[in-house]
Amino acid sequence: TYDRKIKAIGSSFKIHKGKFLGRVSKLLSGSRTSFKTPTALVAVRGTELSMDVAESGDTEVYLSEGRIVVTDFVEERALSEDQGELLLNLLHELSLKKGQAVRITSKGITRDKKTQAQLKSAENEFSELRSEGDAAVQQVSVIGLDESQARRKKAREEALQ
Repeated sequence: TYDRKIKAIGSSFKIHKGKFLGRVSKLLSGSRTSFKTPTALVAVRGTELSMDVAESGDTEVYLSEGRIVVTDFVEERALSEDQGELLLNLLHELSLKKGQAVRITSKGITRDKKTQAQLKSAENEFSELRSEGDAAVQQVSVIGLDESQARRKKAREEALQ
């Protein structure tokens, strides 16, 4: 979506199951990108992250670079019924910094205690992603946008056959 008043782009993606590994760059001042899973909302601010969403909806988020805010969808059960109507989905938030991970389940957010080997593996994935992304940017700048779009269209057509 594009907000003309503040000249900002909003991007929102839903992930029901599967894994996402990527780099999200901030395009314009005030622009926002978010990912919604069955148990969490992940607000991204110029970031490299990975998310793994299990069939149960449980979500693991690892932050490689940048900053994200993770919000769960746990209902407050301690409220009286009337207050519960007013605050149906009281949200819980946690801000992550570089190298941190969390797990979000139907019970809420918990810090994910990843082993050093898991963290190193995630960093290796991001290193490869950065290299591939930088190579793709370099290739587009060399061959030009029109040629790049033609190649992408051809690859898409071949994949659909």
